[in-house]
Amino acid sequence: MLFSRPPRKKTLHQPIARQTLGMPDHLKIVTGAEDENCDPALAKLIGAQLGFSISILPNERHMLESSSVKGALNRFLPTEGVLP
Repeated sequence: MLFSRPPRKKTLHQPIARQTLGMPDHLKIVTGAEDENCDPALAKLIGAQLGFSISILPNERHMLESSSVKGALNRFLPTEGVLP
């Protein structure tokens, strides 16, 4: 069984807990339920700690299908009021 560990995991969790981690206004984490490199449970935990939404795509691995990526981008990025 594989687990992903972000670099300096302990160093990452401390600023998350103190809410001192510089973060963008909008963040969406998308991973596959069968991802062999990114543990979906860890992604879900970090997303919850940071207050950002998570999408765990069923039947997807690390290399997400292009249609899944396109769908996630379309749901995340605003399309109204954007100049061409």
